[in-house]
Amino acid sequence: MADANLDSIKQFPHFETQSADEEVIVFSRAHLFTNLWWIVLVIILLLIPSALKLVEFKDNPFDLALSAGSQFILTLAWYLFVISFAFQRFLLWFFNIYIITNKRVVDIDFYHLFYKEISSTTINHVQDVTHRRGGVAQLLFDYGDLFIQTAGTTPNFEFHAIPKPGLVQKKLIALLKGVKMMGLPD
Repeated sequence: MADANLDSIKQFPHFETQSADEEVIVFSRAHLFTNLWWIVLVIILLLIPSALKLVEFKDNPFDLALSAGSQFILTLAWYLFVISFAFQRFLLWFFNIYIITNKRVVDIDFYHLFYKEISSTTINHVQDVTHRRGGVAQLLFDYGDLFIQTAGTTPNFEFHAIPKPGLVQKKLIALLKGVKMMGLPD
């Protein structure tokens, strides 16, 4: 059941802990715009070795007089560091996923290659849904945060910088109304 208003929120056919009778309503990650800062930083960091070669340092007291081989190794190490940083930032963005299904809310937090945390709660435990957008970038690119308050000891969920948070909130509220009308048990 595709919705034309959810263009930037991708429909996803299956995720790791999904049950056979569970339908994905919203599958989202942080808005693409939130990656701009680290992409610009990576570009600048990649240009530093070239910029240093263009500048001549005469009578530089810090001149280490490195051999060509040492300069190559240092430059290679620099590029490896920058590319590793970029890859890590991409993985953090790509694998931090927010999912709403017809039965539950799932938050997959990816911390690094060897550790991730998956939190979920059933739809009938959701008590309140709030979205927040603030600042020029969030208003311009239509992204923000969604806060889902749950009942009892179940953890609350925070979906950070998701596209179209107001629309996601409406979808979740409509889903909640449907669940309450059906009177599903906890």
